[in-house]
Amino acid sequence: TLAPRLANLNDWIAKETPPDRSQELQWATDGLEHARRHCRPGGLTRAGREDRRRLEATEARFETVSTEQGRRQEWLAEHADTLAYRDQLSDAVTERRHELGLTAAITQPDHLVRLIGPVPLENLEAIRLWTRMASRIEAYREEWVVPPERLQERPVDACQEHAWAAAVHSAQLLARVTAPAMERRFDHGLELGW
Repeated sequence: TLAPRLANLNDWIAKETPPDRSQELQWATDGLEHARRHCRPGGLTRAGREDRRRLEATEARFETVSTEQGRRQEWLAEHADTLAYRDQLSDAVTERRHELGLTAAITQPDHLVRLIGPVPLENLEAIRLWTRMASRIEAYREEWVVPPERLQERPVDACQEHAWAAAVHSAQLLARVTAPAMERRFDHGLELGW
């Protein structure tokens, strides 16, 4: 239940949080400082009138962006508890995936061995990669209640298909690409006496 709860909360936060205008605010601040230093606004000359219009436009832009960024800061402060809860959920999801990956590395279930091969014990980097792939696959299985024999079937549901592609399909492709490279690295290491 953790991952769907986190996904729903992240969607809500993404929709409700006012946009981050901090970069624009920095540009507007720099532009305003520049305009105040270099503009010589006045009403008697054409250049003075243009400088006054430029300065007024720059000040207006600064005020608009500053107000919008202020709204974002207020929203973040008002929803600090929700954001902290989101961070706790994220940590719990990460911890659960890590547990699933370690359990898979120890037990090496048949469905994972068929999908991404056995744990490559000769190389620590390869073990870590295998464990990460396994953790994503097992988290997908747990979240979507997918039995091992149906793991390679592409789901019909769009949300589930996206999760399947991110976990199962990408792990299959990564296993195919990295397995030969890991074997070459290991063989090369043996030749060098590592």
